[in-house]
Amino acid sequence: MLVTLDPAWKDCGVEVPALTDPTGQLAAKYGIGERGASLVRPDGVVAWRSPDLVLDPAASVRQVLDVVLDR
Repeated sequence: MLVTLDPAWKDCGVEVPALTDPTGQLAAKYGIGERGASLVRPDGVVAWRSPDLVLDPAASVRQVLDVVLDR
């Protein structure tokens, strides 16, 4: 799952369930800022986080998924 406050991550075109957190509580728990994102595995382990928005969110998420899924 992709946890984020910023819709730019959610709309990155990568097939990952996204959770937008309007209260900021999850974002604070996952160590991301208002423009960051965190990729959380199904078992709840944080696989990756970005504290801020990057230039190409879709490429970043794809790259992380390739590493996490060993592709």
